[in-house]
Amino acid sequence: MNSTEMVKNMNNICTNRALSLVCIVVALSSGTASASLIQNGSFESPQTSDGIYPGLTPDHWIGGAYLFSGNTWPGFWPAPQNGNQYEDFGYTPYLLSQSFNVSAPGQYLLTWYDNAAAGYFHQYSVSVTGNSPVSFSGTGSAATWASRSLFLTLAAGSNTLTFVAGVGSDSLVDNVSLVAVPEPSTYLAGIGALGMLSLFGLRNRE
Repeated sequence: MNSTEMVKNMNNICTNRALSLVCIVVALSSGTASASLIQNGSFESPQTSDGIYPGLTPDHWIGGAYLFSGNTWPGFWPAPQNGNQYEDFGYTPYLLSQSFNVSAPGQYLLTWYDNAAAGYFHQYSVSVTGNSPVSFSGTGSAATWASRSLFLTLAAGSNTLTFVAGVGSDSLVDNVSLVAVPEPSTYLAGIGALGMLSLFGLRNRE
């Protein structure tokens, strides 16, 4: 295929608005996917049968109070936000932590979901090495988990994520993830791809 045919094919693709949108999304998202630095973030191991397991620490974590499996006592305790299990890290003075290694210093995004028994108030703090602790609180729901996130600046090497329980009822956590935030150059590449698509579309209309 010569260069003229290639340009013609690109024109044909980008005149279709639906395909153009797909092109843009792919361009902007390429290279941004990153594996979570947190292991067993959905507390799926060790696997247990339905119920509440006091003192059973999730793999790769330290601390915690109870590991919940399945939908225990529906209407009071929530079903898992992700997967089949979640962790209850209790109330003062319980905590839940995991150490992880950062290969490249920079900006990272920590995300997780929290909850409590339906109608019960809970509070806790989250801290990561080199960053100030941040407090969170809420009222539990049997149906809806609260989505949480923090942008962090992390140094290379060993770092530790810690959930520290506060006063009130037990705090529940599920679907914990920590990923690198893409560098600005990634977005610039996406904008450049968008510009190319616009140019092809303009030429086709002329």
